[in-house]
Order: sequence, then structure tokens, then C-alpha cells
Amino acid sequence: MSEARGTLDVGRVLSETFGLWAKLLGPLLLMSFVVHLPLIGYTVHVAFNDLSQATLELLTLVEVGGGVVLGFLLVGAITYMVVEHIAGRRRSVGVVLAMGLRSLPGVFWVSLLSGLVVFGGLLLLVVPGVIVACMLWVVVPVAVLEQRGGLEALRRSRELTKGLLGPVFGVVFVFGFLEWVVNKVLEISLLSDPTPASVQAFLLISLGCSLVLSTLSSVAAAVGYVHLRHGTDGVTAGDLASVFD
Repeated sequence: MSEARGTLDVGRVLSETFGLWAKLLGPLLLMSFVVHLPLIGYTVHVAFNDLSQATLELLTLVEVGGGVVLGFLLVGAITYMVVEHIAGRRRSVGVVLAMGLRSLPGVFWVSLLSGLVVFGGLLLLVVPGVIVACMLWVVVPVAVLEQRGGLEALRRSRELTKGLLGPVFGVVFVFGFLEWVVNKVLEISLLSDPTPASVQAFLLISLGCSLVLSTLSSVAAAVGYVHLRHGTDGVTAGDLASVFD
């Protein structure tokens, strides 16, 4: 990792993200399943009990708002395993999952606050919401690794991404575009001539894809944080991992 201070190499972050994601896919998917259980339960309930237009519109709102908050929580759960792996400290799957789950209560309020801020920005205007999302890209790794909470964590994330919103957006855009492509393919395949069965299939398959893709974007946030800290403070992954000792 050799970025100059105050820079973020998008290509390196993406390359490292995909590499780590492939190596850690099993525990990542298990963590995603656990974190998203509330959303999974509600989606399954809707799919098999009520496919009315009003309920589907409510589900969409829940998926957006809940997905933002749970997405932040997932980053918190995954940060530990990613930083440990980058630092070359191999842990058993059981230890990784236990440490990841242990971080959930500590990042809950930061996740909720960040999710509400981003969701509010998206409701008002898309562009401000995207800008805020980029500013808060590493808010959860900040909470986990620097043990900052609330507004302090938000300010620290803004500080780390200051002047780098372009590269941050580049990373975020890649995963957002990938998710958009997957959803479009599913829409064309299953909703061109919708039936109750095809709508059910769309809801469940799209949920499964979201669980997988959310692990990818979560790894990217943790990797991005490591690179930002190195570029800003000269801190290595080994230094960051020492917080777990």
C-alpha cells in the first residue's frame, strides 16, 4: 500500500476488495444473513402473504431505508475480519464471526444516525444524498477502529474523505452500478409480464443478490478506510488491527 498522503487509488481499492471478498466469501455471506434477518423476514412475509401494490411500495421504502441502516451495520461486522486479513493475522471463522457480531451493538447508533442522514438526503434530492453517502463512507470503520461514536464518528469520516469525494464516489459507483445491472436483469427476466409467481421470485432472488452484493460493498468500505488512514496518517493495517488485541 503506497498511496501518497491525501490520495486514494481507486484501482487498488477495487482490486483488493474483490480479492479479499473471494477469499472470505463464506463468513461474509453468513454475516450478511445474520445482519439482514429483519429485512429477510419482512420480505419473505410479503412475498408469500401480500403482493398488493400498497404493500410492495411499502416494501420498497423499507428496503431502501432499512437497507441503508443495515448496510452500515454490516460494514461494522465485516470491518474486523477485513482489517485482520489485510494485516496478515489469520483467525478461525468462529473467532472472526464472534468478533464481528460483537461490534454490532457498538456501531448501532452510528449506523442509525448515518443511515437517517443519507436516507434524508436521498429523499430531498439524489445528488446531496450521494455526496453525504460518500462523506460518510467510512463512518462505521471509524466507529469500530477508532472507537468514536455519534456525531464525532460522522465528523471523522468527513475529515478522512475530505478532498477525496471523487475517488470515493468512483468506488461507490462501481458497486452501485453492479447492483443496478443485476436488478435490471432480474426485472427484465421476471417482471416483463408479471404474475404472482414471478413477483415472488423477483422479491426473493433480488433479496439474495442484495445480500451477496452488500458484502462486496462492505469489504470495499473497510479496505477504503485502511487506505485512507494510511494516506492521511501513515497508519498500517497492523496498527489498526492492534485495537482488537
